[in-house]
Amino acid sequence: MGVVRSNTDRLFSIVKGVLVFVYEFITRDPILASYNLHMVDEKDFEDLAKWTKHPDVELDHDVEDF
Repeated sequence: MGVVRSNTDRLFSIVKGVLVFVYEFITRDPILASYNLHMVDEKDFEDLAKWTKHPDVELDHDVEDF
């Protein structure tokens, strides 16, 4: 029998997954590709000033808007 997770835990995992995806998409930083999602600390991504947009990425808004 596996670990029972609450709906809040599941929702948090989904939000964390979206955050990691957007970070990887904007920065093209491959470092997270080798991590399991539960090992990623979302606090490492709270400061949008540290999100350096990859030169090949074209956005229709500033990074902060995402």
